[in-house]
Amino acid sequence: MTRFGVDFSYDPPTVPELLAAGVTFACRYLSDVPAKNLTPPEARRLSDAGIDLVVVWQRTKAFMLEGHDAGRRDAAAARLQADACGMPPGRPIYFALDIDPNPLTAAQWAQVDGYLDGAASVLGQPAVGIYGGWAAIDRECGDGRAA
Repeated sequence: MTRFGVDFSYDPPTVPELLAAGVTFACRYLSDVPAKNLTPPEARRLSDAGIDLVVVWQRTKAFMLEGHDAGRRDAAAARLQADACGMPPGRPIYFALDIDPNPLTAAQWAQVDGYLDGAASVLGQPAVGIYGGWAAIDRECGDGRAA
């Protein structure tokens, strides 16, 4: 089954605009930048319209290079925001690696691995996802660190 979804941060389109475009799911952000984030009223409007939601945590482009402790801290903050938006427990929260993963060094990959392990220590491994380019998704999902 093929579905059409969108990813947006600032200036979200209206529900009627999304429905007219055939959108069935929306990828929305959680972060420490309130203007970028999914809000509880928006989550209700989208859900009431039958548009499914996926949430992605993102602070900066390379925040996952901050390692394990940052993963724990961010996962706790993301969980609080997701809960406020009515997201069911156990649904994955994705973490955005918004940099080209191909030039990452082994030490940088270790930091990304540590970040995801830190997030998993808060959310549980099945509720940790990665959002980024194919190389990052393939690597981290293949290692069992992300959904």
